[in-house]
Amino acid sequence: MEFAESSQQYGPERALALTYLPASRREMVIAIWRLDLRLRELAMTAKDAMLGRIRLQWWADQMAQLDPLHPPAEPLLQALAAAMAQTTAAQDDLSELAIGWQQLVQDGEPDDAELAAYADFRGRAMFRLMTGDDQAAQ
Repeated sequence: MEFAESSQQYGPERALALTYLPASRREMVIAIWRLDLRLRELAMTAKDAMLGRIRLQWWADQMAQLDPLHPPAEPLLQALAAAMAQTTAAQDDLSELAIGWQQLVQDGEPDDAELAAYADFRGRAMFRLMTGDDQAAQ
C-alpha cells in the first residue's frame, strides 16, 4: 500500500506509522485499528448501557477464544485471526480493548475512575498490540 493511499484511508499520522512498521506487522496493526473503530462505534452508539456492555462483552469473549485456524463468520474476527496467525499478538490484549471501551458505556457521563479504567485497559492493550511487545504486560 502506497503512503498516499494509506494516508487517505487511515490519516497521515497512521499512514506514517505504517511506513515504520515491518511489513509482517502491518496487517495486524490495520486489523487492530479496524477493531478499535468497531468497538468505539458500539460504545458511542449504545442507547441502552446494559445492552451496549453486553455487545462489547460478546466481542471481548470472541477475541479471548479466537482460534486462528477456525475463526467465526464475522469478517473482522476473520481478519484478526488471519493477522494473528502471522504475529505473536495476545488474545488477552484484543479482549482488553473491548473491556476498555465497556468502561465508557454508562447511564450518564462516566466518572473519573471509569475514564481512567478506559484509558488503562485500552491504552495498555493498544500499545502491546501495536508494538508486539509481550513484555509491556509485566
